[in-house]
Amino acid sequence: MTGHQYGFGDGMLAELWQADISAIEKLNENNHYHVTYKEIEPSAGGEFLENTNIFYSSYELENESQPFEKKVALVIGRGGNQLGGPNAGADYYTSQTLIQLHKSGYKTIIMNNNPNAVSLSPQLSDKQYIEPIQLGNILNIIKLEEPEVIILPGNRHYLAKQLKKRKGLKIIVLPPDQDVAQVVRPKVTTAIDFFIDGTEIIPIASISYGGSKP
Repeated sequence: MTGHQYGFGDGMLAELWQADISAIEKLNENNHYHVTYKEIEPSAGGEFLENTNIFYSSYELENESQPFEKKVALVIGRGGNQLGGPNAGADYYTSQTLIQLHKSGYKTIIMNNNPNAVSLSPQLSDKQYIEPIQLGNILNIIKLEEPEVIILPGNRHYLAKQLKKRKGLKIIVLPPDQDVAQVVRPKVTTAIDFFIDGTEIIPIASISYGGSKP
């Protein structure tokens, strides 16, 4: 799909088209359009055969990420939040969560897109996905890995709300789980962050405010 080629995830497309993400998923399925994952190569020319267990999404034919056979826990990182004591503390909390899950017998998977995050240290998890913290990206990983439990940061209100609607998913929200948090925007309904590189427009993220149309 053209939208995917320009960097829009399923969740972002659903927001822009004012459609449920399940409609985008069905469209992908009907067109045999599936996400695959490629492993990050530790050497520039591929000289060494070494498994990093670090993956990124693509739409190539071959999927290099194979799901684990034992019980799996998927931990969602804090994303691009890097500065300040609270974010550093939250990433430490995420790291400790990975450690305790591993001690409890889980295969641990971390999904994050902040290269400075301590929680992305290879020693802390069995597999890493360097992906945007967006609903569509999370659902793609859930479909592949089939985790027994999914752990979200407490500030991801929209993601928690949407994932809890999915039957069969065990969602745990780390504190603080601020269920009553609201964003009031009387006119603006959607915000899009993007880079402009010459003639290229590269979308980064979208946020729906759920307000009335302008």
